[in-house]
Order: sequence, then structure tokens, then C-alpha cells
Amino acid sequence: MARLAALTLAALLALAGTAGARAWTTPRLLAPGGYDPAAAIGVASGAGVVYASRGGSRYAVTLRRGTVDRGLTRAVTVLRSTHALDSPKLAFVSGSGTAAVAWRQLQGSRRLRLRRIPQRGQPDRVVRLTGAGESAFDPFFVPGPLNLVAWSRRTSAAAAMYDRYAYTVDLPRPLPAGATSQIALAESAGTILAVWPQHGRVFAAAESFDATSFGPATPISPADGFARSPKIAADLLGNPVVVWTSSHGSGNAVLAAARLPGGAFTAPTEIAPATEGATSLNATLTADGAVLVTYVATGRSFPVTHFSGPVRLARLDAAPVTLTRAGERATAVVASAGEVAWVRSGGAAHPIHTRAIGPGGVLGPVQTVPGAGATTPVQLTLAANASGRAILAYVAKGVRVTLLR
Repeated sequence: MARLAALTLAALLALAGTAGARAWTTPRLLAPGGYDPAAAIGVASGAGVVYASRGGSRYAVTLRRGTVDRGLTRAVTVLRSTHALDSPKLAFVSGSGTAAVAWRQLQGSRRLRLRRIPQRGQPDRVVRLTGAGESAFDPFFVPGPLNLVAWSRRTSAAAAMYDRYAYTVDLPRPLPAGATSQIALAESAGTILAVWPQHGRVFAAAESFDATSFGPATPISPADGFARSPKIAADLLGNPVVVWTSSHGSGNAVLAAARLPGGAFTAPTEIAPATEGATSLNATLTADGAVLVTYVATGRSFPVTHFSGPVRLARLDAAPVTLTRAGERATAVVASAGEVAWVRSGGAAHPIHTRAIGPGGVLGPVQTVPGAGATTPVQLTLAANASGRAILAYVAKGVRVTLLR
């Protein structure tokens, strides 16, 4: 455990104190018929939310962009189509204010497309990521300077770099056979690291940015138990830490392993016991770069995502602590750069609560998003940065957004 903790900037958590006096704005309705929102924050607090919507027989993907301080004042239509559109994702191109949006559209099969939207001017042309054949699953962007987008299909998965200046995308780099679901990727010192579950274990594979394929798959979880839901976060030193849930039939424990500079992984360390029945796992960073893990503690022997429980925060070298208020339960939790959000379950109202994790791991107070909860919020998406600003979007009779200033 000490070896794993030494590879991260572990924070000293304090249950008292605050992480800032910022407050959430009153949620704003962006699209009454909107769904599948995704949020991102770029350079200089540039921020955006992308979402899909339907009006009659036509579909659209729309980007609302601006800044956290001034609001999302610009609306850009990424695409209108008679084909069904869903699963849009958003990233800001490394080192610029250009946004990149990826989405799925139904044309016989689900096909992935990507489009860049400059900070000023009109969107660039649409780039095809996948064609006919097996439907592609949700696309996702990988944080880092390589500008990576990745996706999976029923029997395969791939990642590709999209160009900052041109309308091109590199030839997809196939992931090793067996990487078909619950895939997570991260960048570290010019290396792309992929992890995924397969046959009850978590595997990892890496490649350098100038290679054309990934190296061999290596199991990083123990041979016993059933591992799933891997997540990756890299600390400020660039050391990737992988976390996942593992079960022997009596609840989900949370395990972690760090990748050493030479490419090997440390032995797995249990950071939350099986009695927690962990679901909704996230790996996140504090403002000073410490890797922390959030999850819902269902306390169930066979937990599934719709079971509720308190939201916990686990360090890599200490016992978990509770983020929710006493007696409060949640079914889902999202986290980004030291900001955590969840929806309270049970009762007539379902407010969104948040909590900040400041430098040094100091926990801020539980905050309530004003005006949210009369209709149960779903599809939460959260993006935060090291300065304490954040953007939270969700669906409650349409896509709504609130900003933490």
C-alpha cells in the first residue's frame, strides 16, 4: 500500500473546513426535448454542453458554449438530420478554444461522426469515424495533448487521434482482442494506456503515440474474484492509477494498482472492502493532483447500479469517508477534478447535492443545486477545473445546466 501511495500526491482529508465559497447558479433550461448531455471545460475557463434533441421527424446535436463566469451564451448547431442522433460527447482541443464533438447516428447501424467547432466561425466539415457494419457504442474523448477519441463495438474497439488543424482523423488504432466494453483510456508521457474487463479480470495494454497498435494485453487484477468497471486517473507526476470493483460473491470491493515508469503495475491494493457493495465507481483528482475514488456504498452482496447508498470517497492509503449527509442515500454519482455530484434517492423530492474536495483533500460543505429535484434528474454530467469552477448538466423535462462560480 505504501508503494502505491508513494506514486500519488495523496491528500490529508479533513471532515471540517471548506473548499471555497462558490455557489451554483439557478439551473437554466437549454432544450425542452433534449437528451444525452455532456459537459466539458477547456482553456481559460471556456466551457460547454453538447446534447441531442428531437423535433418531429428531425434530430439535432447542439453545442452551447461560453465561460463559467459569463454563461453559455453561444448556441451552435453541430448537425441536423433525419437520422436518429444520440450519445454526443464534447472535448476542447488541447491548447486551443476549438471544441470537438463526437456522436452516433443511425444509418442502418450506429455510426460515429466527429466535427470540430472553432472558437469563432462556423463548424468544420463532418469527419467519419466508423462506417457500416457493427454498430458502434458510446464514443468518448481522452484528456490530454494527443486529442484522442475512442469507441467500442460488439467485437472490437479502437482509438484515434483527431487533428487540431485539419479535417482528418488518424487511422483507428485497434485495441487488443477482447476489449469490447467498459473500456477506459489515459495518456501518460506520450503513452496511451487502455484498460478493460475480460473473463472476470482487468487487463491493460499500452502503446506510444507514434506506434500503430497496442502492445500485448496484461492482466493487472488478481486471478480470483470477478473484476469489472475499471477507471483510470493520472496524478500530477503522470503516474496512471487504475481502480476497479472486485467480487467474490459477497459484495464489491474496490481495488487499485498504479503503473510504474517502466510499464509494470504494482500489486493490487484494496481501498474499500467488499462489505461496501460498491457501484458507480469514479476516479478523480483533487486540485493539487491527488487521485481519489468515489462510489455508492450499497452494502449489498450482489450490488447493481440502481441500488442506493451513501456516497463514499476513498483514498489510496486510508479508509473511505462519507460525502453524503447523515442518512442520505444516492443511486448515482459523478466526479470531475475535485467536484462530486449526486442525486438524493427516496422521498418526494430528489435534489442534486455536490461537494468540493479542495487542495490538501479538505472537504467543502454539502451544497444543493437550487431549483433541482421536483422532477428526478437523470443523465448527470459534470466538468470541473483546478480553479474550482464547474459546469453540471442533467435531464429533467429537458436538458438543464447550472454553473459553479
